[in-house]
Amino acid sequence: AKQVKERIEPEINKLVEEASKLNTDFEKILYVHDTIITNTEYIDSDNRKSYQTLVSIFDEHKSVCAGYTYGFKLVMDRLGIKTISVRDVGNKDSDINHIWNMVYLYEKWYNIDLTWDDIRYKDSEIILKI
Repeated sequence: AKQVKERIEPEINKLVEEASKLNTDFEKILYVHDTIITNTEYIDSDNRKSYQTLVSIFDEHKSVCAGYTYGFKLVMDRLGIKTISVRDVGNKDSDINHIWNMVYLYEKWYNIDLTWDDIRYKDSEIILKI
């Protein structure tokens, strides 16, 4: 665990540092969102269980919804931006449940789903509308 933390911490710190230079929380959220999905490959295979953590985002740059969600939340927490993780547990098959984030911005909660943004818009510019 210590070795993994030593590998991923510099990348996390760089992302936090770059986002911290921006003026508004909206700009910080958008920067982190875009940076994570630009640098991460969505894994859609039988080996999905290996990509369920924030380590998969910052070490392997491959993930599924849990990795995107936990990685984004960690960075938001370090930036002081209120963020929660929301899990869909309505499916009997846990392999098809989904997890995403909500961010608190401009006195309202907004859904933000890096997984679906990465899958659907890999070849186009991402636009986050508030």
